[in-house]
Amino acid sequence: MHMGGSRCGRRTSVGILQHIRPYSYYPPPEPFISSKFDASSPPKAPSAVANDVPISASSPISTFGATPSLLSNFLAIPPTSLTMSSLLYLGGSPGVPPSEAQLLHSARFTARELPIRLARRVDQYRSLPFIVGSNPYIAKIAKLYASSFDSLASMGFDNIQTLEDNDKFAAKLEEMVQLHSENVPTLARGFLECKKYMSSSAISTFLNGAIHSRIGIRLIAEQHMALSHAFRIGKTATPYSVGIIDTRVNAYDLIKQDSELVEELCESTLGDSPEIKIEGSREATFVGVASHLSYCVKELLKNSYRATVERHLNHYKRNPHAERTPIPPIFVSIAKSKQYLSIRIRDRGGGIAPKNLPHIFNYTFTTVPNEEEKGDASIDDAEMGPYAMQSMPSMGGSHNDALGALTTGGSGSTIGLGSALGTLAGLGYGLPMSRIYAEHGRGSLDIVSLYGHGCDTFIKVRANPLEMS
Repeated sequence: MHMGGSRCGRRTSVGILQHIRPYSYYPPPEPFISSKFDASSPPKAPSAVANDVPISASSPISTFGATPSLLSNFLAIPPTSLTMSSLLYLGGSPGVPPSEAQLLHSARFTARELPIRLARRVDQYRSLPFIVGSNPYIAKIAKLYASSFDSLASMGFDNIQTLEDNDKFAAKLEEMVQLHSENVPTLARGFLECKKYMSSSAISTFLNGAIHSRIGIRLIAEQHMALSHAFRIGKTATPYSVGIIDTRVNAYDLIKQDSELVEELCESTLGDSPEIKIEGSREATFVGVASHLSYCVKELLKNSYRATVERHLNHYKRNPHAERTPIPPIFVSIAKSKQYLSIRIRDRGGGIAPKNLPHIFNYTFTTVPNEEEKGDASIDDAEMGPYAMQSMPSMGGSHNDALGALTTGGSGSTIGLGSALGTLAGLGYGLPMSRIYAEHGRGSLDIVSLYGHGCDTFIKVRANPLEMS
């Protein structure tokens, strides 16, 4: 995107504003590119892979403050393939803190890889229409990426030779992660203001790529931060972990813990909560980042809890003399095959209205009722349920509640790689982000709705990616 020059500023027609570069950001290419890493090798010259990434003419304005020459150089370097086995290799054995050599090798890999990926994020924002990239919320995030890129790219990965060098680098990573903690809610506000300049599909394509890449960047950064912490204190987080990767995440324990948190918040928010019944294998484990699955589970349970309770309460509001019955329970089933761990969440919250179902994974979808609709008794509960709530509380929405804040961590909370995502309550980002978290690990997330009865939601993650090609 060219921020400088009056010609760009005059490009205001909707057709031009909706234009995005002809190459797709989603699925993003970074995690699947085969590029072996050699910490001792300097970055390749731009001419070696000049056709890999389209590079626009650069200026300090059009690069959001990033040094144009550095940006061009790093855009010409293909990212290293990000796999679970490669991250585990850098960290050593499960339950054992990394050695000094392993820690420094991880530091050099991280210092080399992050600028390559950050450069692509800056270039991604440059691809936006001028008026969208000029939005203060979106420009703020673009400038943050540009600043982080410049900071890491100018440092040089080959300068990390001692433990003292690593301590300084780890401190810089922690600062960077903190600075980017509110990226998603800030972007949400920006795109809400700019949705008339881009189509819903264009916004979804951009955000899918941005969030998918953000997960990869945070995974690399927080993995090294965790390894550095384990080295300092002399022990890992769990007896089976390597950095933030756990080789024996127990699905039952994770679901049980998340359901207790959702249940408590549901009772404090709505005054009641359904019973949850967890079925299937209680011994099923998988290899991965627990916070990824936890984010998905909490978001889906929040929807099920809320839909179930609100449907039950609304039934008695409409039928005050009806016989009182318990709130229908929520069933969670766990199954594990040789390759996959599968989870099904089944509720009786009324399901999703057919007109809403095709849009539940859209970021810009909104069916929040206006003032007239709020008093319209003809509107079905399921049409106004959790899956339909996509408003933004700070921009005129009305659903800023504890259950909504739960799955995004709220302000200042920490949920691993999803740490401090900010208050996205009512933004409608929970479901699409949950799907991205599931798909980032080569899994899936699907919802089947039986309108008028309830929903079945299915999460599938790889049980042991180290054993799968």
